[in-house]
Amino acid sequence: MIKIPPSMMMNSWMGSDFTNDDLVKEFSLFDDYDYEYTTTDNPVDSLYYIKCIPHEDVPVVWGSIVVAATKDEYIPVWEKYYDEDGNLARTLYFSDVTAFDRRRIPAVMEMVPE
Repeated sequence: MIKIPPSMMMNSWMGSDFTNDDLVKEFSLFDDYDYEYTTTDNPVDSLYYIKCIPHEDVPVVWGSIVVAATKDEYIPVWEKYYDEDGNLARTLYFSDVTAFDRRRIPAVMEMVPE
């Protein structure tokens, strides 16, 4: 077992575009963020767009995260991660929605750096 120091949490995980922090998820979108409905360039009527803004006392890397989710099942379609200056840093795409034990969730996640 290796303990990873905080300074290494934003390093790439095994050469991928995911970070060690992505795998550990030391923050919670539910507990550590406030939310507001938003829109995007080319919105789709069947999706909700939710902007997640971190609480000031939460030590997170991202200035905000915008999530697109389906209106019918609330399944995530993508998450866009913005730095503290509001620049898009990366996008996480969800696909191949599959039923796992009667619950439909995306089976594939693809991280794309911007």
